[in-house]
Amino acid sequence: MDQGLAAWGTGAIVAVAGLGGTLVGGLITAKVTRTQVRDQAAADHGHWLREQRIAAYRELLAEWDAAVRDIAAQVARLADFEEAFSTGQANSDPEEVETHYWQQVLRRIDAVASRTEQVTMLGPAEVVAGAEAMRDTLNPLRAGDRYLVTTWEDAQPTFTAARAAFVEAARRQVVAPSFAERIPPVGGDGR
Repeated sequence: MDQGLAAWGTGAIVAVAGLGGTLVGGLITAKVTRTQVRDQAAADHGHWLREQRIAAYRELLAEWDAAVRDIAAQVARLADFEEAFSTGQANSDPEEVETHYWQQVLRRIDAVASRTEQVTMLGPAEVVAGAEAMRDTLNPLRAGDRYLVTTWEDAQPTFTAARAAFVEAARRQVVAPSFAERIPPVGGDGR
C-alpha cells in the first residue's frame, strides 16, 4: 500500500510539473509571438512610411521642376509681350495679358504648395524644412506681380539652392539605415 501511495504521489507530482511546464512554455511562446507580431507590424509600417515619403518627395520635385520651367516660360512670354507693346507691335490690353500670365504663375505656385503639404504630413522635420524653404522661395513671385521679370531673375540662385538643400535632406532620409540595420549583432562585436 505504501508503494501504491508513493506511485500515486509521484504520478501526481509529475502531472502537476508537466502541466506547469506546458503552461509556462505556452506563456513564453505567446509572449514571443506577440513580440514578433508587434515587431513585424512596426517594420511593415516603417516600410510603408518610407515608400510614402519617397513618393511625396518625387512628386514635389516633379511639381517644382515643372513649375520652374513653366514660370520661366511665362516670364519670357510676358517679357516678349512687354517689348512688343512698348514698340507698338502688340495691340492687346497689357492688363489682360499680365493677368493671364500671372494666373498661370499663381497656379504653379499653388501646385508646389500643395505638394509641399504632402511632404509636411509625412516628415521628418529636416525634409519638411527643406520642402517649406523651396515653397517659400516662390513667395516673392506671388507678391511681385508687376515686377515679375525682375523678381524671377533675382530669385534663380535662391531656387537652385533651395532645391539642392531639399534633395540632400530627402536623400539622407531615403538612404538612412532601417531600424533593423541599426540593431547591433548578437555579442555586439559582429561575431
